[in-house]
Amino acid sequence: MKFGIDLGGSHVAIGLVDENSEIIEKRTYYMNDRRNVSLEDYIVSSIVHGINEILQSTRYNLCQIESIGIATPGNPKDGYIKNVVNLGIKEFNITQKLREAFGSKELKINIQNDGKTNEKLVEIKRNTDIKKVKIDYKFKNSV
Repeated sequence: MKFGIDLGGSHVAIGLVDENSEIIEKRTYYMNDRRNVSLEDYIVSSIVHGINEILQSTRYNLCQIESIGIATPGNPKDGYIKNVVNLGIKEFNITQKLREAFGSKELKINIQNDGKTNEKLVEIKRNTDIKKVKIDYKFKNSV
């Protein structure tokens, strides 16, 4: 089981995906719902809240999760999200914040630019005739 997170300009989408790349359950949180907290804190709390809700609903626990993959705008590197112009984020160590929030230094978190993630999906769809494809992302920015 893996979590996939789409960090967009207007939302944070979180989905639990099984070994057949089927979405088991998902949650979406909108940036407009942010109250008197920093954007970075809202992103982390949305991810943590969404993952915890999904784990509780599906009766899985965090130790059963292989990894968390995050697709984000900007230039992710070494656990940091950098230069996210549409969100106003210059540099944010999302990996460290999520590991702290979950109390797990060993939590595997993969981050990749959302455009590159979308390119992979388009290429897979173009090069296959089958309806379901098992997608195993190998993020180069794994930390």
